[in-house]
Amino acid sequence: RTLGPLAKVVIAVLAVAAAGGFGVVYMFAGNSNPGIVSQTVSFDIQSDTSVQVRYAVAKDEDDVVECTVDAFDTDFNILAARTITVPAGVAQISGTQSLRTSERANGARIKDCHAV
Repeated sequence: RTLGPLAKVVIAVLAVAAAGGFGVVYMFAGNSNPGIVSQTVSFDIQSDTSVQVRYAVAKDEDDVVECTVDAFDTDFNILAARTITVPAGVAQISGTQSLRTSERANGARIKDCHAV
């Protein structure tokens, strides 16, 4: 026995609605600050006590945003951290931040961006 045309349309509409709902949840699940997007572009471990982080931040032009740039070891212990401020009047910014570490870093990133 096959489904009629009306049943196929109802199933298709339900499938599209469910997929759209999952898409919205997925889009916002990882971002606790909607409208602020930060990205670690690259990091360069320059020595046993220095790392350089290249980053980009996009936000609403009217917001002032603070982010943390940090360096970490193999166990993700924070070795150095600095707060950067992205001022109002710009929608996106990219930059480089150098951090002095107490020991050799394994990685570095930008994280925890929020409007102030």
